[in-house]
Amino acid sequence: MIENPFSIQSFLEFLKSKKVVEGSIMFAMGALMRNFIYKVSDNILTPLSKGEFKKLKEIKYELYISMLFGIVVSTYVFYLFYVSVDKMYDIAI
Repeated sequence: MIENPFSIQSFLEFLKSKKVVEGSIMFAMGALMRNFIYKVSDNILTPLSKGEFKKLKEIKYELYISMLFGIVVSTYVFYLFYVSVDKMYDIAI
C-alpha cells in the first residue's frame, strides 16, 4: 500500500501501473502517422486511382521524405523519454 499518495514514488508507480507513458507515446505516434497517411492518400493514391498521372509529376516528394524523417526522429525522442521515465521509476524504488 502507498503510504503517501502525494509522493513522487507514488506518482511514478501510477505512471508505470496504468501505462500512461506508453499510451501517450502511442497516441502521439498515431497522430504523426495519421498525418503522413492522409497526405499520401490525398496527393498520391487518389490521383493514381483517378488516372491523373500529371498530378504525380507536380508532387514535391521532398515533403514526404522530410515527414518520414520527422517520424523517425520523433520515435527516437519518444524512446529516450520512455527510457528516462523507466530509469526514474527504477531509481525511486
